[in-house]
Amino acid sequence: MNHVKKALDKTISILYPILNTQNLPLGDKQFIKVWYKHYLKILQLSYSPSHIKQTIPPRVLEIGLGYGVISLALNFMGYKVIASEHPSRELIKKDFLNIFLKNEIKIVLHDLNDGLPFHNSCFDIIFFCDVIEHLYPWKIHFILNEIKRCLKKDGELILSTPNLCRFSNIPRFLSGRRINPSLIPQKFGETFDHIREFSFKEIQYLLQCEGFKIKIVKFGLIPFFDLTQNKKIRKLNYVISKLLFPLFPWYGDEIYIKGSKKCSML
Repeated sequence: MNHVKKALDKTISILYPILNTQNLPLGDKQFIKVWYKHYLKILQLSYSPSHIKQTIPPRVLEIGLGYGVISLALNFMGYKVIASEHPSRELIKKDFLNIFLKNEIKIVLHDLNDGLPFHNSCFDIIFFCDVIEHLYPWKIHFILNEIKRCLKKDGELILSTPNLCRFSNIPRFLSGRRINPSLIPQKFGETFDHIREFSFKEIQYLLQCEGFKIKIVKFGLIPFFDLTQNKKIRKLNYVISKLLFPLFPWYGDEIYIKGSKKCSML
């Protein structure tokens, strides 16, 4: 796993100076400290030494480039990476794009609601990380089917998403306050902030219905997801979460899943 950490460290060192000048969260050191662990969990789920030893490197798609951390780190880990992103995202600027062009990472701009603009069975691994919560629920069935279509036989899906059943949501739920995002989500360009969050059981049901087999499930702590307005209570929630997490990990802030495409019997 040292190979994964080295790739992530190199990625952060390259992206930090650029994103810091754009006044974006990834330019904030506290933000990096928390999300570093998040990205490390995702990359560790996908990494296999056997992949790197292959003559032809595994072909990988990241749906939702975001800050570019996952795609760039995967490239340094030896994968052949393609990333997709909505054309309206403000992050897609010349300096940012040049980093990926220099590292031969292809970025495809398209609207995910229209499906994936790729051939059948063309990817070994697809990363669908912190994207599903930004989609309208009625689109999820279609998009998961698109992911399955683009995966090779026994191809893998790496999915992460905020956990609706996280510790910080329990007191909100018991006091009758909302625990899902606002009914009118904030808009960024032509994309949205969180529209609908899910419990692990909901994600499990969705994946199984769409023909995926879940192989690994993990949970993590990300304090930025706490909706509590009071800073002192938010800090207390995080302290309690850290204490309880080793005993009850399924109440963590984030869900991490590694799944595989089930083989058709036809």
